Amino acid sequence: MYTGDRMISVKDYEGFGEGFGVASQTDVDNLNKALEAGYQISNQTGGSALRPESLENTLKVVTIQNEHIKFWRSIPKSPAYSTVEEYNRRVRYGGRGGAFITEGALPRSEDGEYARKTALVKFLGTTREITHPMQLVRSAHGNVVALETQAGALWILERLEESLFFANSEHIAEEFDGLDKLIIDGLADSTAEGRSTLRGGSTGDASIIDMRGGSMTEGAFEEAAEVIQKNAGMPTDFWSGTRVVSDFVKTFYPKERYSMPAPRDGVVGIGINKVITSVAPINLNPDIFLAPIKSAPAAADNASSPTKPTSVTVTVQAVSTSRGFEVAEYGTYYYTVCALSKSGESVVEAGNVAAVVAAAGSSEVKLSIVVGAVSGNDATSAYRIYRSKLGGAAADMQFIRQVAVTTPGPTVVLDGNEDLPGTSRAYMIQQNAMNLNFRQLAPMLKMPLARIASADRWMQLLYGVPILYTPRKNVIFKNIGDA
Repeated sequence: MYTGDRMISVKDYEGFGEGFGVASQTDVDNLNKALEAGYQISNQTGGSALRPESLENTLKVVTIQNEHIKFWRSIPKSPAYSTVEEYNRRVRYGGRGGAFITEGALPRSEDGEYARKTALVKFLGTTREITHPMQLVRSAHGNVVALETQAGALWILERLEESLFFANSEHIAEEFDGLDKLIIDGLADSTAEGRSTLRGGSTGDASIIDMRGGSMTEGAFEEAAEVIQKNAGMPTDFWSGTRVVSDFVKTFYPKERYSMPAPRDGVVGIGINKVITSVAPINLNPDIFLAPIKSAPAAADNASSPTKPTSVTVTVQAVSTSRGFEVAEYGTYYYTVCALSKSGESVVEAGNVAAVVAAAGSSEVKLSIVVGAVSGNDATSAYRIYRSKLGGAAADMQFIRQVAVTTPGPTVVLDGNEDLPGTSRAYMIQQNAMNLNFRQLAPMLKMPLARIASADRWMQLLYGVPILYTPRKNVIFKNIGDA
C-alpha cells in the first residue's frame, strides 16, 4: 500500500503490540481509565505550523525507582505452598539447672519446647489497560505495554515496601502484618519470649525504645543491640527514614569525633553506613518509606475510599489507661481524624477540634469517633489520628496513630502523648533467614484479562506473607525526631 511517496508495510507496526487471549467475561470493569492515544494537537499558526515538534525520547521518572525498594530486595525469601503457611518455633532446649550429675548417674530427662504458628498468605495486585490504537502509534518512549507493565510492577513494589513495615491485618483484613506489628505481637506472645538457659531471660518491653523526639545516638544503638543480645539474638541491620540517618551523621561534624581526611580533588564530607556496637556491627539502611506521615490528605485517595467520620468528640479527663500528658506537656492540642479502608484514606473529619490539657486533674485526651455512612464506598475499617504539637496551630496537625474501628458504638481512642506528631519509627533487626523470611506463593506475575473492547487489559499480581520467627530479636525505636 502506498501513501504519498512511501510504501506502508506490516513491518511498520512491528513491536507496537502484544497478543492477549480472548475469553468470555460477564462482569467487567469500566474501561474509561485505559491509556488512550487521543487526538490532541498544538494550535499553531503562521510559520510555527511548519516547525517540527521535538519530544525528547527519554522518559523522565518523577516517582520512586527500583533503587528505592530496599527492604523487599534484602529480605530472605522462600516458596510458600499453601495460603495458610505453618512454621514451628523452638521456644527452648530445656529447663534451667540440673545439668551436673554424680559419676555414673543417669542425667535428668529434658525435652525441648516447641510451638506451631500460622501465617496467612495475602495478595497484592493492580489492573493495567492500553487501547489498541495506542499500541499502533509510534510512541516516543517505546512499547507502551512494556512501559505500563513496568509501571504496574513498581506500583506493587511501592505498596509492598511500605506494607512490609506498617501493614496491619487488624486494621485492614486484606493486609498481612508488617514488621512493626509482628514485633509488637511477639512481645505479648509467650512462645516468642526467647526463654533459654541465659541468666535473666527475656527483657520484655525494652524491645521498644522511646526516643521522645530526640534523634538517634550511639548510646541508643548500643542499648538496642544489648536488648537483642539478651534475647539470644545477633543484630545486623538498622532500618529508618533517610532523615534519621542524615541527622545521625550530622552529629559527628561539630564534635570532631570522626577522623576526617583532608579534602581530595575538591571532595569533602563523610558517609556513615555502619555503627560498631559492643555486640556486633550494625548496617545503616535509610529507606524513604519510613519517613513520617506529615499531614492529612487534602482529598480522598480514590472514589472507593471510605467516607470521613460523621463526628469526632474530644474531651479531657483524668488518666485512666494511657500514659498521660506530663506537666511539661500541658497545653492546647488540635485533633482531626481520617477514615481508612483497603482502598485508601478519606478526607479529614470536618473542622479542627481543640483539647486543652490542664494540670487540674486532666491529663488524658479522649476521642470518640462516629463512623461515616457507607454510600458506594468501602466500609471504614480503621482511623488515622492527626494531632498538632504542643503550642502548634490547627494547620500543623501530623499523624500520630492508627487504630481499628470498634463496633457497636463509637470508637474510643485515649491519647496520653504516647505518640508524638511528626516523628518516625526505626528498627534494629537480626536480618537473616532464622529471624525473618518472606514466603512467596507466587512471585510477580502478569495475567491477561478477556478482551471485551478494543483495549488490552491485564492484572499484575504477587502473593506472599512475611514471617518473623523470633520477634524479641528485634527492636523498635519510636518517636524519633529531627535534629
